[in-house]
Amino acid sequence: MMLARLKLTKGNVQKFAVRLLIGLLAGSAVVWACSWSFTTDHSVRFNSYRTGRGFYRLDPLPIIYDANAKKELTANQVTGEDEEPTILEPIDQAESNDKIVASVREAISESRLDEVNTLLRKLLDDTEYRSIDEDPARQERRNSAFDMLDALAERRRGVSAGEIKAYLEARTFYDRSIATPEPPVKIALNLRDNWAYLQAAELYRGEKLPEALEAFLRHASVYPTSEKNQAVLYMVAKLRIELSHAFKESDCGIQGEDYNGQPLVEELVENCRDENWKQAITDLKRLIQRYPHGRYVNDAKGWLAFLYRRGGMREMALAEYYRLLGHPTDRNARLEAKKSLQVLGHEYDDETLDKTEELIIGDINAAMAYAYHRIYNHAVDLTYAERSYYGSYREQMEERKEVSETQAKGRHELERVTRFASRMMKRHPNARVSGGFVVRLAQAQIELEEYAESEVSASRALSLGVSGELRAEALFIKASSEHAQRKYEAVKRTLRTLLRDFPNSRHYEHARRLLALAAEDTGDLEGALEQYLALGYRFDVAYFIDVLLPTERLEKFIETRTNAAELSYLRYSLGVRLMREKEWEKAQRILNQVVASEIPIESYDYSWPPPRRFEKDPYQYNYNGIQIGSTWIRRDLKTIETFQYWEKRVAEAADDESKAEALYQLASAYYQSDSLTFYNPAAWDGQRSDLLASLESGESLRLPGEMNRVFEHSQLHESLAHSIPIYLEVVYKYPNTEAAKDALFSAVIAHERLGDLNYYWREIYSSGFFAGPRLVTNADINGRFPKFKWPLSRLGWEPATRTVNGGPAYPPPPKPAPKLSFTQRVERKVSRYGPAAKELAREIWTAADAGLRHLLMYSLFGFGLFLYWRHRMLK
Repeated sequence: MMLARLKLTKGNVQKFAVRLLIGLLAGSAVVWACSWSFTTDHSVRFNSYRTGRGFYRLDPLPIIYDANAKKELTANQVTGEDEEPTILEPIDQAESNDKIVASVREAISESRLDEVNTLLRKLLDDTEYRSIDEDPARQERRNSAFDMLDALAERRRGVSAGEIKAYLEARTFYDRSIATPEPPVKIALNLRDNWAYLQAAELYRGEKLPEALEAFLRHASVYPTSEKNQAVLYMVAKLRIELSHAFKESDCGIQGEDYNGQPLVEELVENCRDENWKQAITDLKRLIQRYPHGRYVNDAKGWLAFLYRRGGMREMALAEYYRLLGHPTDRNARLEAKKSLQVLGHEYDDETLDKTEELIIGDINAAMAYAYHRIYNHAVDLTYAERSYYGSYREQMEERKEVSETQAKGRHELERVTRFASRMMKRHPNARVSGGFVVRLAQAQIELEEYAESEVSASRALSLGVSGELRAEALFIKASSEHAQRKYEAVKRTLRTLLRDFPNSRHYEHARRLLALAAEDTGDLEGALEQYLALGYRFDVAYFIDVLLPTERLEKFIETRTNAAELSYLRYSLGVRLMREKEWEKAQRILNQVVASEIPIESYDYSWPPPRRFEKDPYQYNYNGIQIGSTWIRRDLKTIETFQYWEKRVAEAADDESKAEALYQLASAYYQSDSLTFYNPAAWDGQRSDLLASLESGESLRLPGEMNRVFEHSQLHESLAHSIPIYLEVVYKYPNTEAAKDALFSAVIAHERLGDLNYYWREIYSSGFFAGPRLVTNADINGRFPKFKWPLSRLGWEPATRTVNGGPAYPPPPKPAPKLSFTQRVERKVSRYGPAAKELAREIWTAADAGLRHLLMYSLFGFGLFLYWRHRMLK
């Protein structure tokens, strides 16, 4: 991740090696669990590295020294904002050293030799604890400075300034990769060894290794008492190393498997241990023996370890690296050894480690370093392996087996350290030494979750009089063991002793953090908040003042504070809390006490400070520098005024209809407020919902009912959640009013919007939970108001105005038909009924046609009979 956006330009190429090393270190931790995180160790609730008993864990050994901050840093600490290392200013430091070198050359050209001496010593001081990552030319500069100082020292032996100047100028030619001039015909006796050394170095730079080796051997023979002898012996050994097969062939000493699980091909040991390899080891041992406190002794030990590793003698290599890791005074030696051990890896069989322990058992410092390193740079990572719970059943079973095996390896390592510490205590009964190993024993025991035993061991170490860092470690392990056994008052006493006796210890953060946990466990939330403020744990502080600590207790806590900037921050937080709880007048009073600053607006909805570069990481903050935006105060006061207005309208409503409408408008004011209405930007800085969503039901939630507190906070925080109970109040109290139908519909839409507001609320609703007194849906509307008239759209519903996206919510009613004249009415009727009448007449005629014919016929026949009858009667 850290290398994802790295551009290897001239300006940052020096950082690449550091980033690569950090990446290797980060990747070495064995953790299968996949979870969201901000990647920090500076927190309790939102810690990416520790949960539960992880807070009893001490830091791994550091990998680098931050010369600016004057402290050593672990891999976890060498990360920062925008994926940039928090340490190292490589270009600036290189440029600074370039300026010193340029001044040296100018002073040489002007024969100001005293000034040259001063500048060279300054260069050595400035680069003593710098790394190659900060200045790639660091070692070359130091080598040149030492050589020039050797030449300058000859003035005390009578060598003239001119002769020294000539040599110094030749040395500057060499440093600039310019061919060095031939030595003068006449050379002062005391400078001949310097010129001979420079000529041999010229051969080495020209990659004429056999000739260079011969030149350095000749120098050692001709000038055995020269001040250059130590450097000459070192170069002889180094040339033999570079001429060896082991140096040229990287497969020498290789061990293990590749990424596909196939054994790596190892070069034959006989080839790797050639004559140059053997002679180089002899030369390095002779250098160490002759100059046990010399300038090159640690480099010689490092090369010895390298040769042992390439020669297949891994236990010998490990022993040398652990001797360097345990160096009591040389920080660079320790850091380089740590890096080398990281590159070598940690997986060794028991036989190799048994041999390594036998080799270092007589060196107390190396043995102590070995024990600490095996616990905190290897075993701990293995014991904290977790499953991800993703994948098919078969994959999960395979992963479960792998995790179980990994944890078993970790426990095996811890048990090994326990045995080793016990052996060392028996071998070295001296109180100081055995006390140190009792501390190591306690550290292994607490990782094995043997808390009672680790408490006893830590107490024993303290009684044996361990001092310095060992005493601080013993106190912390004792407190951790007590905490695991729920001896909370004892924890507090032990940690207060640690903080009192070691105020500048690297365990300061661990101690305060554990003190906060103990305070939480005893219900002392204010005491925990006190520690989080002291640590600058900005999001833990935010979580306490905005979620966990009840409002009335926060108010009392604020009364105990005296720092002005911190007071403004806490008062503003209290004001926002009171707004959520609808304590409007009290909130106004508190907000008006806040000292605010003009902060540029960067958001339409809210303005919070521009992105900041933090001193440590975004999780830590100095509360003296926090600012409260005056725009926040003005907006909050306007919010209070708005809701007070609608609450007054409700109180003044005369009848049910007007009261229902006033309540409906109050709920709609909440509904249509944005999600930042009750947000505290000073506390959360835009991270609230993500941080709360990252909390899991496991060890991240430490207090009884903590998840319920988070849910309660979330409902108070969201304006939509405020609107739902008020809408339902309208429905239940005033069901026959005009507002009731729209209130129920608005409550349904509020649930829908809230359920998709962010990750946290999506999880809440998908789990079957909801905001407000109950979950209402379309079914409730159909059941209570079967003739409800549905708006045109659910999206964009604006309840206050009963509109959709600012437009009508319902289709308009049809327009009435225009009035017709008599003629138009007749024509319409004719046009409407004419065809039907004609068809009816036709059907009637068809049906009656036969009958009418019969009737006419019978009528005519009857009429004829009548005429006949009348005729007869007249006769």
